[in-house]
Amino acid sequence: MHETWRNDEAAAAKLLPFEDLANETADASVTTAHRERLGGYVAEMHAYWQSKRQVVNTTPKIGRNDPCPCGSGKKHKKCCLAKQA
Repeated sequence: MHETWRNDEAAAAKLLPFEDLANETADASVTTAHRERLGGYVAEMHAYWQSKRQVVNTTPKIGRNDPCPCGSGKKHKKCCLAKQA
């Protein structure tokens, strides 16, 4: 297990079933139980990391000297950027 996961006990506990599934020497009954609950484990991991994700801004940044996106033909700084201030 990577050190990042080991340092976060809650995350490490959620990762253990995946480790058991990846381990070929694990007890067959344990592996079967984990396979049956796999969807739940994935949902738990998703929920756990949801609040820790960084928001990615996908809109392009409009520079001050770029044409205004409103379509006026003016520079952004003389049009809509000036209205925001």
